[in-house]
Amino acid sequence: MMTLKPYIAKTVPTTLQECFDIIWERAKDLTRCVSENERRRYRNEKGEACFIGALIPEEMYDQAIEGKGLNNKRVVLPASLEVFRDELKRLQDVHDAVAPQSWRRRLQDAADDFGLTVPEGASAGAQA
Repeated sequence: MMTLKPYIAKTVPTTLQECFDIIWERAKDLTRCVSENERRRYRNEKGEACFIGALIPEEMYDQAIEGKGLNNKRVVLPASLEVFRDELKRLQDVHDAVAPQSWRRRLQDAADDFGLTVPEGASAGAQA
């Protein structure tokens, strides 16, 4: 199985739009939730990353966040992501609670609510 590690950000995004762009690209290629032993993960042993896990550069990732949702304040995010915790929680909820074939439509809804732009050339229309 191919590793999805290249989808992990090399630097921490500093705007919500940058976060969204990474998550949107991640959703295009991810066909299932990132999990291990049937538990949702930010990263799994194969190097795959969920929407939020992809935003955290390798050198800043701490396994201590595994098993905890973003609503848990013990999940320490890089400072530039922390300011978007509520918005990131909603985007992560798409990953965790919505069927993968509907991810892009729900991400489009979130983008509209947050005043974000879907990356150029992208369309959520193919997924309902």
